[in-house]
Amino acid sequence: MGPSASTAPDARLEEINEERKAMACKKKWSELSRPQRTALAAAAALQFGLAGTAWWDLSRRPADAVRGSKAVWAFVIGINFFGPLAYLRFGRKQSAQLLEPAAPLP
Repeated sequence: MGPSASTAPDARLEEINEERKAMACKKKWSELSRPQRTALAAAAALQFGLAGTAWWDLSRRPADAVRGSKAVWAFVIGINFFGPLAYLRFGRKQSAQLLEPAAPLP
């Protein structure tokens, strides 16, 4: 075994360490560009808006109008973006009023 055989694993370990450092590097708010801050703030506002709307609806909806357990849905809503959208789409039963055809106009 020559010197290249012993340096190849060392080089690979060094490469892995560099990748870990790059993944662990977190930027501070002050280090973000203005568009990055705007995008992050918009995503956070959307997330909080969706979750707030879903929790508000869940708290006011009777248990028999929810598919499954209200406690489970309350937990699921906390999952970023997916949870509130899943509840609003799949967690609510349609009310009887929505299922009845509209009266014809005179």
